[in-house]
Amino acid sequence: MIAGVINTLNFKLYVDKSIKQPDQLKGKIVAVTRFGSSTDFALRYALERYGLAPEKEVTIVQAGNMPAILASLETGKIQGAMLSAPYTLRAKTWACR
Repeated sequence: MIAGVINTLNFKLYVDKSIKQPDQLKGKIVAVTRFGSSTDFALRYALERYGLAPEKEVTIVQAGNMPAILASLETGKIQGAMLSAPYTLRAKTWACR
């Protein structure tokens, strides 16, 4: 790739309302679309920035696609996920960012 339009990650980490601090993600389940995907990279990067060890302190699962991730968040099967637009609009109504 010679030139890129966006040089930042366009994802946001959404978590359950009960989680107020990053360290409260310890022992929780967070979802990505697939291992090795851009959501996986972004989540691991964010967890490391928050001082959490991916897969040791936080369980990462594959959900398949963004609608499946949203459904898992809404039903409480997972406590966090890396989302991109337009799915962030729906997640804002019930989750913390």
